[in-house]
Amino acid sequence: MKKTFKILTLSLFTIAGLTVVSCDNEKYDPIIEGEKGVGKPIMTINNQGDNILLRDSIKATVDKDGVLEITVKGADKTGNDILLLRTLKFQTGTYPTNANENNYYSNEHKLWYTTIDPDRPTFITGLVNVKTINRKARVVTGDFNITRMIPTSKDNPNLKPFAISGSFTDIPFKRKEATYLEAFVNGTALENPSEKGEIKGDRVVITSLDAVEMTQELILDFPNTDIKVSADPKDFKKLGWFNVKYTSKYGIKYTSEGVGETEGFIRFDSYEVDKKDSNKIILKGRFDATLVGVDNPEDKVKITFGDFSVVLIKTVNN
Repeated sequence: MKKTFKILTLSLFTIAGLTVVSCDNEKYDPIIEGEKGVGKPIMTINNQGDNILLRDSIKATVDKDGVLEITVKGADKTGNDILLLRTLKFQTGTYPTNANENNYYSNEHKLWYTTIDPDRPTFITGLVNVKTINRKARVVTGDFNITRMIPTSKDNPNLKPFAISGSFTDIPFKRKEATYLEAFVNGTALENPSEKGEIKGDRVVITSLDAVEMTQELILDFPNTDIKVSADPKDFKKLGWFNVKYTSKYGIKYTSEGVGETEGFIRFDSYEVDKKDSNKIILKGRFDATLVGVDNPEDKVKITFGDFSVVLIKTVNN
């Protein structure tokens, strides 16, 4: 990696005003985006003396195992290099980069760099700090300080490890998989959820089952009518229009039956009929609900940050 780079953007952060100023004196103030209540995504990178500011070309995904990956295109002065930040858990905390491999691709040298030192695998080459996760807005904020980004090939003795650091704010994240159902039960994520969607007569049934223990189960049930897609956060259906059942990993059953309608909501983000098969519908949405114990109504659980993307199959003769 060459160490003489032209500065693309010089960023000045003022703690009081939280304003970013680039080298052309362009001011950037976070813009509140509708329901999100957060600013537009922004990332700053210090790449061997070059200060780079990015607002686009940043993609964050979370997979079924909770691995967070933030892919940044344009991590250098040319705008061609790629930075890949990774944490093996999707929760707030500080992650050493020797145990959570991060990578960098140099377009000039057609070579990947890594934060794992093959000669000293336990040596901490840097830290990635996930500061906040806003699950309602689906954005993540944090910073990183990698002291050694190491070339994966030793064929060129002129290529040396280098340092790269920066911060990222309000980066939208999406699930890596096309289909999923995830939720938190009293603040704890569903374990090993495996989703299934069906249209049964005039009802839609979406089920999530622990694919390992086959015990913990969550079931959504709602009419196959009046499913309205809307970007308005106030446009949702209340509990009672939809039903929720939950079985804990210990076999304790809970239901939304008898719970007040204001104790839950469901809203739909997308409804698409498969162009090749009209019996398949891709439905995306989110939900919250308070449930009570079937045997003990005083025992309650709170389902929060429910989020699903499922393929619904119309059942024949239903």
